[in-house]
Amino acid sequence: AGIPAAAGVRSALLAEEGLTGPPTVLEGNKGFCRVWVDNPRIEMLTTDLGSKWLMMDTSIKPYSCCGLIHTSLDILDRLRAEQGLRAEDVDEIFVGTSVQTRHHVGVIREPENVLAAQFSIPFSVAVNLIHGNNRIGDYREEDLHDQRFRELASRVVVEVDDAMEREYRNGNTLATKMRLKLRDGRVIDEYSDVVRGTPERPMTHAEVQDKFRTLVDGVIPAGQAERIVESVYAIESLRSTTKLVRLLVA
Repeated sequence: AGIPAAAGVRSALLAEEGLTGPPTVLEGNKGFCRVWVDNPRIEMLTTDLGSKWLMMDTSIKPYSCCGLIHTSLDILDRLRAEQGLRAEDVDEIFVGTSVQTRHHVGVIREPENVLAAQFSIPFSVAVNLIHGNNRIGDYREEDLHDQRFRELASRVVVEVDDAMEREYRNGNTLATKMRLKLRDGRVIDEYSDVVRGTPERPMTHAEVQDKFRTLVDGVIPAGQAERIVESVYAIESLRSTTKLVRLLVA
């Protein structure tokens, strides 16, 4: 989201200086649409304009890591809430997923930096079980070489599952199987393909607000953050968004 936002700001600054762009930047012969497909259906740009809001069908990430990891974390959250699962209960975890998902987020076992940790199912599972969440503050530099995290991550095995590969190829990209072997001898099998934060299972207003507060903590004062929340949820009644925009400046 940061790159498109930066592009928007850059465009506004360039326009302010008098720079103009092509009038057919979207539909032109060398426009945006034809970069992606040979015969774009231009009419779709205005279909249901003003009545259907595609923004309502976007996802909000509840976890600060690659979206392909979210299904595994969602399963763990559910098991912790329903069965009181703890890190010390776990002997081994097997995650069954697609070839693509394993390639992207199942290979890194001992990340050397936070970004790599955010693209690692094994380490993210360890973070979830030890910290109890995967927010931005739960991925810490000091944890990367902590043996508690590395040892637990070493017991998380990411495998290609034929059924999950078929699901992925059919467009169900989040489909994930998980088998947990616990130290007391129990074996728990789980499956999920719908995660919190997607249009099918949206986050609550309280969860979205909590994520916002977590992200801006230490960037803007708490009082300013609360005024932003209040303004956003009352945006339809605001006479002007000028004050809201000013609040967004750190």
